[in-house]
Parts: sequence; structure tokens; C-alpha cells
Amino acid sequence: MNPQAATVRRRWPLVLIGTLFLGPFIAAYILYFYFPQVRPAGAVNHGQLVDPARPLPMLGLQDADGKPAPPGLLRDKWSLIYIGQASCDEACAHRLYLTRQVRTRLNGDRSRVQRVYLAPDAAALGAVRAQLGAEHPDMLWLVDTDAPGQRFSDFVDAKVEGEVYLTDPLGNWVMSYQPDFEPAGLYKDLKHLLKLSGIG
Repeated sequence: MNPQAATVRRRWPLVLIGTLFLGPFIAAYILYFYFPQVRPAGAVNHGQLVDPARPLPMLGLQDADGKPAPPGLLRDKWSLIYIGQASCDEACAHRLYLTRQVRTRLNGDRSRVQRVYLAPDAAALGAVRAQLGAEHPDMLWLVDTDAPGQRFSDFVDAKVEGEVYLTDPLGNWVMSYQPDFEPAGLYKDLKHLLKLSGIG
């Protein structure tokens, strides 16, 4: 037997083991998000499922200094995104508190989830960070660009103040939550998705 054929034969067991381990997670993720017709009829989501999931466009998000945010910032982790207004009132602050509590409750899985606050401009971002930054040290504070076609708020067609948006580690918008969302429902959805996906 030539050396190349022997090498291929030695690799097959590793490929088979890898497929057996990762295959079910990948298949479950693809089936759940891209083939909803095979989803069990009794499945219950507490948020509104984006069906099919929508890939994020190239976004022009900026940091507090006006510098472009890293292009892959909303990838590799599940992201809970809140679109802020010119100021963050009591209701806004309460929603941010709820998302923080949900992420904390994930315990060992919380490192797989990040929270993102998108302000409409740098002045609004500076104000909300001064107001709430100490309470939310894990929050990513960003500015939603005013560049046409690159605004996250335009992509999700944000019309209701206070909605929370969930994106997956592959860069897809997958769910949204109304301003009066139940934190227990958001937690259950996240736990289910984290268990199902095995990514991020």
C-alpha cells in the first residue's frame, strides 16, 4: 500500500468521530432555522421568530470615538441588541436590566451571549454610558451609523421603541422581542437555542 493511501485510511476514523460528534448539532441547527416545516407542531417561542432567518448586511456600526466597529462584532456570539433613542428613560433602563439578568442567569453559557446597545449618535451614546455604564459593564456600547443601507435599525425595520433583537453567531437575525417581553420567556428561548445550536 502506498504511503498516501495509508494516510487516508488513518484519517477516516478521525473524520468519522468528528462527524458523529458535530453532525447532530449542525443538522439540528439547519433544520430548526432553515426548514421550519419539519419543526414539531408543539414548539413554542416566546419571541417572534424571523422565518427564515435573515443574514445581516454589512453594517456601519461605530464605537464611542466614531471609529468603525470590527466587522465581525456581531458574529461568533449570540447578540441581544437594543436600539436606543436620544435618551434612555426608566422603561429603557428597566429593559436593559432585564436583559442583563437573563444573561447572568445563563451561568456557564453567558460567555456565548453578548449584549449590544445601539445609540442613534455619539452624543446619545455618551449620555447613556454616563447614566448606565457602571451598571452594565458587559454591555457593548455602539453608535448605529447614518450611512444608507448600513443601519441595523433600518435592517430590522425598527418602528417600535424598546424591542430587543437576537442575532446568531453566523450573522443572522433570528428573533425579536416586544418591549413588554417576559424575561423568563427570553431566558427559555436562549437556553433552548444555545443547547440546540452548539455554536457560538
